[in-house]
Amino acid sequence: MSKAFTREDDAPEDPSVASLGAEVTLRDASGRERLVRLVTPAEVGLVPNGASPASPMGAAVAGARGGDVIQLAAGEVTVAGIAWP
Repeated sequence: MSKAFTREDDAPEDPSVASLGAEVTLRDASGRERLVRLVTPAEVGLVPNGASPASPMGAAVAGARGGDVIQLAAGEVTVAGIAWP
């Protein structure tokens, strides 16, 4: 018999840290927001706003916490929030 998976099985170890599956809201200095979802390389292009931790955007976001300031090619952004859809 196969095991039924629950939402708890998929829960991140530390939900305050961005990792695979997280939707991360980034805010630039002018207040504009951008949503990035951390996905596997196979999901890039299939998941809206998806970025793999192997990409520059994903690498910058992975491991971040709310309030962190991270450097992107376009400049500094603040992690405005992390959600787990």
